[in-house]
Amino acid sequence: MTEFVIDLITSADGYAADKNGEISWFGDAGDLEETNPSQDAFLAGLEAIILGRKTYEMFSAFWPTVSSDEINAAGYVNSLPKYVLSDALDSAPWGDNQECMILKGSPADCARRIAQDHTGRVVIWGSLSVCRQFLRARLVDLLRIRTVPVLLGAGTPYADSKLVPVELTTLEQFPGGNLVLEYTTPT
Repeated sequence: MTEFVIDLITSADGYAADKNGEISWFGDAGDLEETNPSQDAFLAGLEAIILGRKTYEMFSAFWPTVSSDEINAAGYVNSLPKYVLSDALDSAPWGDNQECMILKGSPADCARRIAQDHTGRVVIWGSLSVCRQFLRARLVDLLRIRTVPVLLGAGTPYADSKLVPVELTTLEQFPGGNLVLEYTTPT
């Protein structure tokens, strides 16, 4: 059965982007690289990636230009099948790699189409609107949050005000103050 996983980086006060919608604070907030072994193990178990249009545009400008010799995650990110949820795009190239598949429609429709091709873990990355839609529709099996030791005070949270109960299943703590938290969600 396909397992849909949201994987996000957040501040200690729960924001996925600062008040300007930027994520540059990731690199300024501590040694996020100390979580790389955990992230690499997570990436090794993925079958596909889901992105929204904005995250696709940001990722496709960066990841295809990076090799796994430079950043280990690039090998996974560039080789996995990718789905872009967008009503605006007609094509979604990914450098010299396989083009991303564009899906239109509700999160439930998109999830059904992806589940036809994948029986393992499919990650939703970055795309806050897509994350919220999948959470609201109760399509998320696992919420994986990498928490950086910084307080932003304001910004964009990854979830909206709709209550979604979660259960903590994994907690990894790193010397630099980073955390990796995994929560299961009722689907």
